Amino acid sequence: MKATTAFMAKMLNERPDARYERYRFVAALLAAGSIGSFSSLAGAADGDSASGPSVPALDGGAAGPSADPGADGAGYARATGEVDGEGGRFGIPRLGFTPGFGTGCVNAAVASTAFGEPGVLQLLDTNEGPAKDSGRYAQLSVSGSEIFTDNINREPDGSAENDFILSVAPQLDACSSTGRFRGSLSYQLQGLVYANNSKYNDIYNDVLAKTTLDLIPQRLYLDADTQYGQAVIDPSFSFGSSNAIRPSRNRTSSWVTNISPYLVQSLGAVGQASLRYRYGFSQYGDSDVADSTINAVYLDIVSPPDREPLGYRVKVASQSVDRSGGNEARFWRDFNTDPDVVDPSRREAGRDRTTHFDTASLELDYQVSRSLTALAEGGAETKFNRDGTTDRYGSEFWNAGFRWDSLRNTLEARYGHRFYGATYDVKATHRADRLDTSISYEEQATSQALNALNGRNGLGRGIGSGFGGGNVGGNDLNGPTTSLFDRGVFIEKSVRGNIGFDTALTRTDLNAYRQVREYRQSDDGDETFYGASLTNRYDFTRRMTAIPRVEWQNRDGQGIGGGYDSYEVGASVVRTLSPDALGSVGYQHGWRDGDRQSSDYKENIVTVQFRKSF
Repeated sequence: MKATTAFMAKMLNERPDARYERYRFVAALLAAGSIGSFSSLAGAADGDSASGPSVPALDGGAAGPSADPGADGAGYARATGEVDGEGGRFGIPRLGFTPGFGTGCVNAAVASTAFGEPGVLQLLDTNEGPAKDSGRYAQLSVSGSEIFTDNINREPDGSAENDFILSVAPQLDACSSTGRFRGSLSYQLQGLVYANNSKYNDIYNDVLAKTTLDLIPQRLYLDADTQYGQAVIDPSFSFGSSNAIRPSRNRTSSWVTNISPYLVQSLGAVGQASLRYRYGFSQYGDSDVADSTINAVYLDIVSPPDREPLGYRVKVASQSVDRSGGNEARFWRDFNTDPDVVDPSRREAGRDRTTHFDTASLELDYQVSRSLTALAEGGAETKFNRDGTTDRYGSEFWNAGFRWDSLRNTLEARYGHRFYGATYDVKATHRADRLDTSISYEEQATSQALNALNGRNGLGRGIGSGFGGGNVGGNDLNGPTTSLFDRGVFIEKSVRGNIGFDTALTRTDLNAYRQVREYRQSDDGDETFYGASLTNRYDFTRRMTAIPRVEWQNRDGQGIGGGYDSYEVGASVVRTLSPDALGSVGYQHGWRDGDRQSSDYKENIVTVQFRKSF
């Protein structure tokens, strides 16, 4: 643990100015929880288990303690209107983190490795790791990789340059869910050495940590999270999510943190209330990208369970997002872009501004039967006008629909009206022995700054994602790779679908999405993103697994940068060498075809990798 705390101290001391004093506070807070708790793992009793109270969900207010078991055994919380805590609610944006670990400490630690090299347990179940219980878990691993690429900077044909890259990456995954503390930490230190381009030699840090503290049991809590890594600045130019494959000048360090104390109070026959304050910030190493902060207050009142079949929920949220600094015009000039494409006066006007996202509503639900619940919601929210002005709580909205639950299926659908027109919200899942499917459609008013603060900041997955050469330098097609430049408020309309199919020897996953961004006031045209990925895992022996995959991402936009298509096809073979060691070899071919020919490229990557867990 001394190495981890030393890394934090070193990173914070290297910050160039006084504004980063806030990092010292965040590091101290997380160290008091996560790192301080993990240092006692060696003495944890085998019988330790999570004993925390029911904690309010962070999708705009408290979840409350009441939950009705659904027909399939999944918990349904009336306060959130969600099964198993999935998704957000109409009119209230999600926060950037989720407290507690409903599926157990180990699952939380494994799932937290979204950056860098994913935990072996996340991809393969052949490595059981050390003995674990539901309360505490820690695992240290080290991976070494040799990578060959024939296009280190993803340049167009004729300019490509090959290189051999050596990567060494120790990683710590840990979590605790005992007593008054619940937290998880994933940290990776990656060193890269280039055979032909020693100027690129570097060391990268990736951190993802979450903490929930019970300050006063059943009454006062504190949530905090932080994530540090590298992010793509603007996908209009060639980009990659890996630290190793490095398109020039199109990545920057990104630090996103949220701190949120909240109070839970019983109101007797009225129900249960929660009052939450949230402070968060996102800051970038490139001065061309604007930093942002959020100050928000959320009030939530949920009806008691004995009021069934009729229930209600009162939700009030006021979010103030401040954006400062940044210079998009300067970034584009660095790429020798035609000045007519980016007007400096237009780009730099109003770059420091505050945007308010407010909503107040009353939601009603009526349980028609064990499986069917009628839903209705109405209230007021901020209206974002086309001329750039806003009317706080100046527009009425409403929606109505139903939720249906059965042993294997869930379906929620709503129709309503907001300040920009008719709205729809649909969520559906199907669970079977071998087939799992889900599809969702949702709409929300947001901005790039708010998305970043809510954890959608484009942090890359690092060199080892898709263990064994799968997706080295690849694009994160779990969602669109969007620009970090804030171009105003937009209506985000997203549809996502997933199909997972299991056989005795295989697991196949198909994911697809479509996202439309309709800007309320911007000289840029609207944007549409498409993406799809297909991955198959084939266990052709007990110790050997083949993982082929295909990925595609598209941007269709009429504004800056135009459109593009990017493709990746790859396969890796993973071999279990011992209960705590894996080896792999992988190949990947990628290419990009877009409106900007200077950002088109073709590449081939071969990776040999070894991973050891302790």
